Amino acid sequence: MDIKEDEIKEVTKLGNLNGDEVKLVTLKGGLHIGIGRKSEDSTKSAILAVGSHPALVSYQISKKYDQKFEQNLTKNEGEIIPEVIDFSTNLSPLNKNILGLDIYAVKTGNNIDFKITKHNFEIFSIQATQNEDVLSLDKTFKNEERLSNIDKNELSKSLEKTIKQFAKKNELKIKKKF
Repeated sequence: MDIKEDEIKEVTKLGNLNGDEVKLVTLKGGLHIGIGRKSEDSTKSAILAVGSHPALVSYQISKKYDQKFEQNLTKNEGEIIPEVIDFSTNLSPLNKNILGLDIYAVKTGNNIDFKITKHNFEIFSIQATQNEDVLSLDKTFKNEERLSNIDKNELSKSLEKTIKQFAKKNELKIKKKF
């Protein structure tokens, strides 16, 4: 991947892997890239993960490198580190294994983003808020171009199942605002 300096919005520390710093490169278009050394023996940095949200990049690195990755917990005072919940098991084998789709819930405080990614690029999301015992589904985002060859009916059922599982686990009623 060839990234030009004028495409970079910011570079921050994401954490440590094998004792070395992992950088989070945020591009102006919104893509996030985790860069670091894959092993202690590596002499060069490499792309460790790519995603539409820093929490997804961190989650992917943690999953891939097990306990060797330590997320940077020294965020700004009072800033909440997002929790990522993987609901990809709700997808059919075709959508998960062949088309490269995943479903995540990214929870930051009372805000929850239900994200569907295709090869780590966000293609659809629902923003929601949790207030007391209600999960309010606020608005959606979709990338029509990346959704073009996907069975939207099947994907909708998978996302609906995900939201219901999340609500049940957290004892919430669902309220749709859109």
